[in-house]
Amino acid sequence: MGVITTADERRDSALEHIDDAIKDLADIVVGKVWGYDEYSRDYELKLFKLFSELAGIRHDFERDI
Repeated sequence: MGVITTADERRDSALEHIDDAIKDLADIVVGKVWGYDEYSRDYELKLFKLFSELAGIRHDFERDI
């Protein structure tokens, strides 16, 4: 096993933050948590787009690790 560098730690932290953001956005756009119905349709679509984009980023990120 190799040495874990500060860069490795920051990369892993970034990936964890992306995962957290995806989970939070999924709660909103998929789970439709309390308050979801207060958002405009345009904002809901924007959140769903961001959710999808982050999922793609995570996929690309993990593929390259």
